[in-house]
Amino acid sequence: MIERINEQLEPLDQQLIRYAQHQAGCRALMQHYGIGPLTAVAILSEQGDVRRFSSSRKGHSHSGLDITVFASGAKRAPGKLSRQGPPLLRWALYEAATCAARASSPDHAYYLEV
Repeated sequence: MIERINEQLEPLDQQLIRYAQHQAGCRALMQHYGIGPLTAVAILSEQGDVRRFSSSRKGHSHSGLDITVFASGAKRAPGKLSRQGPPLLRWALYEAATCAARASSPDHAYYLEV
């Protein structure tokens, strides 16, 4: 059964890869370490045209990766991810960030700094 499903998925994967190679937004995303054709298509399809956001903060909030803040008086509880955006977008960005955290990544020094 798994082999049959994989046979059906292969043409779809190839279509998505071809799309990513011809789509300017996907090509721009694939310039970043850890973002391949399938991840680029997922990010582009879920995030869309980022020019629609008036600031990077709004685009970040749309992804659901922003930290919520709970404060009352002088107390402030630790926040957690808001998870208000598309789950596929969060997954794709998480996968890209995991790749960027690897020791072999050109961005590894920045990861350690942050």
